[in-house]
Amino acid sequence: MRLRSIVPVLVTVLSWLPCLAQSVDNPRVVTVSPDGTGADYSNLSDAIGSISGSSSSNRYVVLVYPGVYTGASNANVTWKSYVSLKGVIRDSTIIKGHITDESAYALINFANLVGVEVSNITLDGTEQAATYDHNQNGAVFVNGADINFTNVVFRTTEASWSNGFALSSTHALSDTTSRTGTATLKGCLIYGGVYVGDGNWTIEDTTVSSISDNGPFYVYGIGIVPGAYPGDLRIQNSRIEARALAYGANDIGTIWASSESSLSVTVIASTLVADGNAAESAPIYKVEGDQTAITVDNSVLVNTAPESEGANYHGLYVESDQGGKTIVRNSAFSAIGTGGVRTDVDNESAQGDVVIAGCTHSSDSDSGNTSTADSRQGAFSTDLVVPLVSPSLGPVNGQLWVDTVNNRLCYRSGGSTRCVTGS
Repeated sequence: MRLRSIVPVLVTVLSWLPCLAQSVDNPRVVTVSPDGTGADYSNLSDAIGSISGSSSSNRYVVLVYPGVYTGASNANVTWKSYVSLKGVIRDSTIIKGHITDESAYALINFANLVGVEVSNITLDGTEQAATYDHNQNGAVFVNGADINFTNVVFRTTEASWSNGFALSSTHALSDTTSRTGTATLKGCLIYGGVYVGDGNWTIEDTTVSSISDNGPFYVYGIGIVPGAYPGDLRIQNSRIEARALAYGANDIGTIWASSESSLSVTVIASTLVADGNAAESAPIYKVEGDQTAITVDNSVLVNTAPESEGANYHGLYVESDQGGKTIVRNSAFSAIGTGGVRTDVDNESAQGDVVIAGCTHSSDSDSGNTSTADSRQGAFSTDLVVPLVSPSLGPVNGQLWVDTVNNRLCYRSGGSTRCVTGS
């Protein structure tokens, strides 16, 4: 009788033993609340400082409860690998710490880390970016990191745009960079621009909005600069905006590629908007000597020209002596407004290698010295690759593909798909 009564107890105890071991799929959780009530800590610095020994088999999550987190203990935080950061409610869980130290570049420094995911939180570096005249100051620094952002709001702007970027990656900010990172953003809102200097980037289902309303700044949605570890930037199903609301901006580049940059940029099914008062303004702006290869597919390039101003507005602007090839195909150029000198494509002095293929043009369809004989169809045949699957984002008019299931060559035109059966 005694043995029978003990067995159920032993079974119950043994069933709990697996819960005592750490699991990769069951990370340790460290909690944070604004005043520490009901949580382990009251700020990010103490929370991350409490973690040691994080690894691929010993992961942690810093879970942040709703509230606004300010002060030096929530700024210039150096993060750790295999530690994720999660908020409970994105729009009411706000990291807004500020530190009066000019060497502090961002709220959180993720440089060279691996195994990090950030989700469901707002990272607001507005005060920090406004204090110091550095392009790199702002919300987050990701140079050399393998990191995923999902449903995150980044800010470096409120009433007025500052020089800061919401998300920054450039080797100039770190003496310890030794690797090419990978940054992935999905379902995010970014106010203040993105500074890309290193690594591989994927921006998907995301809005980037960089706005100036108070002076003669350069306004960039995504600024591409030379980096120690160049890679690829892919933008898909997203909206990138660069706006100057007050007269006097120097230049506006929604995607701005600087000289000597060697990244490869692909834009798919996205909208690029350059809006406002500037000497030169374009959704794609490539400066003199730039080496960035840019391909735009199935997208819309919008330039807005104020009626009263006499600046230059373009859908694509390529300065002289540019090296990287630029291809825009199956896309639309849209010019809004009547001010200034406006062209859909301005390949200055015909120096750039520019191909425009299968695009819809606005009323300002001047090809502006494109190297393509016919800017509406372009020298497309030399670059044509026929995919062996149906287009994942379509099909749309102008696409050609091979249907391997039914052994057919298919083409989309006038809203209809036409296929030829082969043998």
